[in-house]
Amino acid sequence: MEAEIGKVLKGKYQITEEVGVGSLKETIFHGMHLELEKEIVIRVLPAGSSANDEVSKRFFQGIKLAAGLQHPNIVSVLDAGEEDGIVYFVTNYHKGFYLNDFLDQRGQLDENESIRLIKSLADALEYAWDELQIVHRNICPNTILIAKGNVPMLTDFGLAKSLERDSRLTLQGFTVGDPSYMSPEQAKGENVDFRSDIYCLGLVFYQLLAGHPPFQSKNPMELMQIQITTAHKSIQAINELVSDSCCAVIDKMLNKDINQRYQSLKEMVKDLDAILNAKIPSAMEVDKNKIKAIQRASEKKAAQKYRKEMEKVKDALKNETRNRLKRNVIIITVIVNLLILGWFIMYMMKKKKNAETQQQLPKEIPINLITTPLDRI
Repeated sequence: MEAEIGKVLKGKYQITEEVGVGSLKETIFHGMHLELEKEIVIRVLPAGSSANDEVSKRFFQGIKLAAGLQHPNIVSVLDAGEEDGIVYFVTNYHKGFYLNDFLDQRGQLDENESIRLIKSLADALEYAWDELQIVHRNICPNTILIAKGNVPMLTDFGLAKSLERDSRLTLQGFTVGDPSYMSPEQAKGENVDFRSDIYCLGLVFYQLLAGHPPFQSKNPMELMQIQITTAHKSIQAINELVSDSCCAVIDKMLNKDINQRYQSLKEMVKDLDAILNAKIPSAMEVDKNKIKAIQRASEKKAAQKYRKEMEKVKDALKNETRNRLKRNVIIITVIVNLLILGWFIMYMMKKKKNAETQQQLPKEIPINLITTPLDRI
């Protein structure tokens, strides 16, 4: 029987909408948990699958492992089973976009945003490895959900494999995953560990900053061969805004030699933190001459910046001195003109006053008015 809209599995998981296809060619449905009244995701293997065939064994193995993981950057598995020939598993539903759709809307991201996203996913992978030695083996934009609040979450642990569990399910030469996001070990069909996840996460990291994965081809076999033999093009050749430190971390993550990559996820997370805090990551310590050159370049750049700033200060002081001199000349000129004007006003006022005084003096007295007649003596 095929899964169809409206069907209820295990008496409580109702299929409501088909939304896509997963990495094991399983059909992905939105659904409703009838008992808890909440949205869920239901993944159903292709029709004709059986709980006893090889793919289904892988499917259930991955589900059982993933069900033991509880981390804020991992989509939790709720249940799994087979009913009426339908092999399925159920996970929590988180509103958001898968990374491929997210990048279609946003384009390439800046360095700090990319580092924070990769760091969160690395934390989740470190937790999965430390807790149960689980390797995801299928890290790509189609299995990374960007949930509400731009929280990245790993989905689809259906291909996960625990090195502590029975490894007989791994067939010789069996390869899984998207060739564009496949480690060299996966492409060669070899056993893998967390270092393969580091490589795959490095491919995603590269895409966040470049806008596309480092290797592209329409031929899957050619892509697998490229993953094994061809070194990636430096991220700085595509995005010149990427720092030397970030470039060094990506180069180490994408080293074809598994022994030259990070030998622990904790070390990689520490390097990502170092970049965010403007410190030199351990990925650059392998090339001390390069570090010294970067330090010298930084010092030279700082010295050049200091000289430029000092020249600006000197120019500003010169301009200020020149402006001050101009202001002083203007002030003195104004004062002198005011003094001259004041003197002139006082002079005119004095002149006017003298003129008025002259007008008020009596005219010359006639002699006959001031001479006493003789007949009165």
